Amino acid sequence: MASINFAYTQAGIRPRKHERAAVSLSGYKAGEAVLVVGELSKNGITSMFTEALIKNFGNSTRKAPSEIAVTHPVDFTSALIHAEMANLHQTRKLKMPVGLFPYTDISKAVETYDRIFLTTSMGDIPETDTALISAWKNRNRRDNSMVHLKGNPLNQGLSNEAWTGAGLDNFVPPEAIRAEMMKRGRDNRALTVLAEQAADLCAQMRMDGRRANVPMMQDLVKNSAIEGAKELEFVRT
Repeated sequence: MASINFAYTQAGIRPRKHERAAVSLSGYKAGEAVLVVGELSKNGITSMFTEALIKNFGNSTRKAPSEIAVTHPVDFTSALIHAEMANLHQTRKLKMPVGLFPYTDISKAVETYDRIFLTTSMGDIPETDTALISAWKNRNRRDNSMVHLKGNPLNQGLSNEAWTGAGLDNFVPPEAIRAEMMKRGRDNRALTVLAEQAADLCAQMRMDGRRANVPMMQDLVKNSAIEGAKELEFVRT
């Protein structure tokens, strides 16, 4: 976890925003069924990415899923994550209950769930990666998607060969999430410049004895010549 967080920090990325970019790239729509392949932190509790992702869905009002479930190749880990999510639900820190799905039925999961998110590290358990890759390639449906939030921690969080060479359809790798987050960061910085320009204009107008109204400021933003602020995709989440 530490090496992955370091890689994101070096790239100017905030890990807590990671799950929002993942959801956005997945193509998720309200009412879909979501499966999270979770993981534990080094402290033996649900990892930051796993909990944040589940809360993103489970506490949503307008875009709530029809179902959220967790799984993991190791039964004990699955049960522990599920118990911790149940506790969050009971203490009203998570609005929606979270189900438990057996990883042994992963071939069924790729047919059942609309969006599958992996918060485990690539290569952590190679044989289970192989099983999931095979199940995804051989599934019947082609309208669902799978998103991998974490690459190989020994390679700055990048994808490993097992995943990059699999040729998977509707698959979002960690590199795509990182690129999306960096783009959002650039868009946010462009918006900051817009806000500063608007504030400067208001100040100048006050000095000139004029008054800036809301429609005028909206037009300033709409007609800005800053190219980087034209596509503000970060508002999707």
